[in-house]
Amino acid sequence: MPLSEDLHKPGRKNPLCSAIMQVAHDIRSLLELSVHESDSQWDDYIEEAKRELEEEHFPTDRATDEQIYKTLVSEVYDHLSVLIGNLKSSQEKYRHLATRDLLTGLYNRYYFNETIVRDMEKANRLNERLSFIVLDVNDFKKINDTFGHQHGDGVLKECASILRKSVRKADFLCRYGGDEFMIVTQTTGTDGGSELIGRIRENTGQWNREYSSMGYDISFSIGCAVWEKGDDLLEVIHRADKAMYEDKKNKMLGH
Repeated sequence: MPLSEDLHKPGRKNPLCSAIMQVAHDIRSLLELSVHESDSQWDDYIEEAKRELEEEHFPTDRATDEQIYKTLVSEVYDHLSVLIGNLKSSQEKYRHLATRDLLTGLYNRYYFNETIVRDMEKANRLNERLSFIVLDVNDFKKINDTFGHQHGDGVLKECASILRKSVRKADFLCRYGGDEFMIVTQTTGTDGGSELIGRIRENTGQWNREYSSMGYDISFSIGCAVWEKGDDLLEVIHRADKAMYEDKKNKMLGH
């Protein structure tokens, strides 16, 4: 069966969170000590820490304060380096979670809203036109009801794969919500996205031929509207949405 494996996995404890909690606990402990301990007791704590450090790193020779200090600083930098690396990795992970749809791996609607204004400003400067293509998976509710929601999730992943195969590198593709997808592509001449829509239909037909035993076909209702300098974004999306529903209605009527 070609349907992709489910991405949802049981959660596990984040080691970075544990480390941060430990640091927070240590800081609270130090603050508590600072309230209750005298200066002389603090000196004793520091001397004890120096002795432990000396025994660990200089077991045979008496270490100078400078050596202990350098070793301590080196250890601190090592730990900081690891922590910074972990923080960068976590930042990248959380950015991915914020901008990607967890099921399909495509960009999500939040990221579309964040970037589309910038793309329109660029198109304005270059005097370009953009095609907004809205796609809705036909009979998706029927597939869900017949084969179950887990299978339906797999169908959405396959739809995402078909669309990835169809778009160009410069095109923007996202899961717009539910069983609806959005593509934004630069338009030249009178094309209006028709070439891209042709590739989508071709790749969808190829999938259906390859997996004809599935008991259903994947197909999209597609609507397209062209944005030009000065056009209102919401109005353009509304036109594309309206064209998509018109396409769906025609398919239901067998046109």
